[in-house]
Amino acid sequence: SSIASLRYKGDCKTLGVKETYADKSSDGKEEMGGNVITPKYEEARDVWYIDFSSLYPWIRNMCNIDAEVIGDKIKGNEWHGNDIFKVKGYYDITEQHPIAVKSIENLKTRSKLKKEDPNNPMIYTIKIYENSGYGALRSEVFEQIHTPNAGWDICWLGQQLQELTANMMLDFGFETIYGDTDSIQIITKNQELNNAKYIKDCIKKILNVIKQNVPFPSNVFNIDLEYPDALPYVMWPFSLQPIQDINGDNLKNDKNRLIKEFKGKKKNYVYLYKKGDVLNVKLMGLPIIKDNATALGQKMLREVIKPNILEHKTAKFDKGVVNGWLNDYLTRPDALELLSVEYKVKPAKSYKNPSQIQAQISKGYFDGQDGVIRLIKNTRFGRAGKTNKYCTAAEVLSEGLCIADMELTKIKNELEPFVRRER
Repeated sequence: SSIASLRYKGDCKTLGVKETYADKSSDGKEEMGGNVITPKYEEARDVWYIDFSSLYPWIRNMCNIDAEVIGDKIKGNEWHGNDIFKVKGYYDITEQHPIAVKSIENLKTRSKLKKEDPNNPMIYTIKIYENSGYGALRSEVFEQIHTPNAGWDICWLGQQLQELTANMMLDFGFETIYGDTDSIQIITKNQELNNAKYIKDCIKKILNVIKQNVPFPSNVFNIDLEYPDALPYVMWPFSLQPIQDINGDNLKNDKNRLIKEFKGKKKNYVYLYKKGDVLNVKLMGLPIIKDNATALGQKMLREVIKPNILEHKTAKFDKGVVNGWLNDYLTRPDALELLSVEYKVKPAKSYKNPSQIQAQISKGYFDGQDGVIRLIKNTRFGRAGKTNKYCTAAEVLSEGLCIADMELTKIKNELEPFVRRER
């Protein structure tokens, strides 16, 4: 089973109904999702990371989202939001829904394990199982639990909780500089406020407002600091990106060219954090940590980038410094192999466009079948590719290719976030 299907089986068992499935799910793009706040600054220090614990499961449970009442069955005494929280649907609050009761039982178990047995694998298992409930509920395929407004309202309420938290923290003296669906990151210029105790007191007040305005409040639902101390440093890569209108369409000038501005890229950042007395670095979303990153980029990350971030307490370095690191690695004997990228391809006939690179790799290296291979993009030789070619490290040597023949755009893109922008 997929995770969503597994969760659906569990919900059907809780309800005592047979698993039945609709013919197909709608293919329309979801119009309501989680809110990601655009980073306000390229770099920040003393950043507090506030996290909403199991946000979507708790919204579903506390607002009795599974008990949506449809059409002429609405009697007028259902929960339809209030002055604090708005919703599209109408939710019966006569009693808490069986799925919510079971979910709360799971979440309480998880909370207890986190305190008493923090290495227990059930902590992660329950997290994944509960988080998958939102996706299952939103899919029309899972007809025993799907209702028209449930998925929309979970997302919308999540946005409202995030906005409420950011607004109240602003009143308490903190600026929200980034956020992603179930979290916000905040800073303050007032050093008297810059401590965990004060922030936790503020969070308690926010929790009180939330719990006073949902039908089935729970003391297990929590908002807390992801780390006990402020993050010493956070960096969000800024780059030229198209400006969009309110409909999400890219704006163009009178010459039909995109209008761009420097702004932070969402879901991409680097931060320092302390674990005990040890300073650590963590990367989120950057190209250099993706599955398809070059082996060279990953090696440089381990050997020079992370150590320099830890030493200098910054993830931004002069362009000449970063280029120097790259040039040094390109002179090493294993440089060609390290420039390779892994490709996982399906049979060529499964691709609608026979000229796409995955289909070409399938034909060129796997006789049209599926397979996994590491290839190097270059300008001279390969059994896949047209303008740019793709070949193995062994073929690079047998064909006499050199570094000058290599296409370095990918590795440079992986290193770009760490280059200090010239102003």
